[in-house]
Amino acid sequence: MSVNLLTHLSKCYGTDNVETVARRAAEELVGSDLHPYDAGHRFVDRRVTEALQNLGVTVEKVGRSEASYLGRLYTTRSGFTIKIVEEIPPTTFRFVLSHELAHTLSYKASGTGPRRRFGNSKIEERVCDRIARQVLIPEDLLGNDLELLRLDDDPMPIADIKALSQDYAVKPWQIVRRVAERRPDLSEHFVAILWKQTEPTVFIIVDSVHPDGIFVPARDRSFSDASTNHFPWRIRNSIAAASTLESVRVGSLSGDLETSGFSYNFGGHHWVVQLSRLDEKHRGQIDRWRAARTIRRSRSS
Repeated sequence: MSVNLLTHLSKCYGTDNVETVARRAAEELVGSDLHPYDAGHRFVDRRVTEALQNLGVTVEKVGRSEASYLGRLYTTRSGFTIKIVEEIPPTTFRFVLSHELAHTLSYKASGTGPRRRFGNSKIEERVCDRIARQVLIPEDLLGNDLELLRLDDDPMPIADIKALSQDYAVKPWQIVRRVAERRPDLSEHFVAILWKQTEPTVFIIVDSVHPDGIFVPARDRSFSDASTNHFPWRIRNSIAAASTLESVRVGSLSGDLETSGFSYNFGGHHWVVQLSRLDEKHRGQIDRWRAARTIRRSRSS
């Protein structure tokens, strides 16, 4: 097995549970409080600032012309420097900073400065995203609130999601992802998709959360390949009107599952979060697909 940040942290913490690994990693970076004296994004920001100081990390804001990424971690003889594009919204800045801070866990001390334990990978990028969510939406402060945000409820807790995102200065989508990551059993019952408006009548998929067995193509707005997409998504004309609606119906799963969602403006773009509950019929389809895949794998091994 190749070594990466996830396998390294799993060995350090003695667990293969990704949610536990991400939580432990966040606590290692910024600490936790059983009885916090404050809450909200300012308290979280103080934690991050202290972590940067303890790890010898300096933050440098750069112009877009100077950077090929929104943020990047660099090593120095005395620690690290994180360079972040200055012209980004504050919530994006906080997430990028926390993501880059998580990358420090891939390094070990040496006489000439921090050295990587292993090469970077797509797995590491995803793990750092997950650790960043744990840093910004921490379990010790929000565990009870997150427990109550059941995305398979009817109606879905849209107002609570948006209120929590404002209190902790994160995008509403990060709250949705955090809830799904925290409760794998719950995330078997819904599909969540983040849409970004790129033209007046065009939305593309930027991110999604869904059970294994549902195919949601990234950055795609056409879903005609039913041979690949076991649960084809169909876009309805109503998605074009999302910019004028607080609560929208933006699509269907297999043509017969109604979905709800909410919209918000961020970073000069319009975004739609689509939330779909899976009923027993669709969960049965997923189970049959998984069973067939298991049989195919066993035959090929």
